Amino acid sequence: MSLQGMMVHECDIYHLQKETKPGKYGQPGEDVYSYKDTPDIAEQSCYFIEGTTASIQSVPNQLNSQEIRVLFMPDADVKHNDKAIKKDTNVTYYIRNPFPVKNPHTGEVSHIKAIAERKSEPWLAK
Repeated sequence: MSLQGMMVHECDIYHLQKETKPGKYGQPGEDVYSYKDTPDIAEQSCYFIEGTTASIQSVPNQLNSQEIRVLFMPDADVKHNDKAIKKDTNVTYYIRNPFPVKNPHTGEVSHIKAIAERKSEPWLAK
């Protein structure tokens, strides 16, 4: 089985955008970070590997955090803090620390490995 054949999942990739808002009344402008409504890369082939789930109970809210490893082909344009929405489940993940995995003998990049982080804070859904 080839590596391309292993990439059975698809996700939409959104790059983090930085916009500088103009300042008012002599104050400097502020940087605002956001994601566009349309994906920068649609239907990117990838492979999600199930990971660990942690629930942190605190007063007054509960934080659910899940980290999953995700693999991309070497030509994928994936960056730190990109948003990935998995197509079949419509779940949003945030990409952390993508790095190329190289063949030690040839130095050729075989794939890109990253951590996909999913957090659910109940108070944000209100």
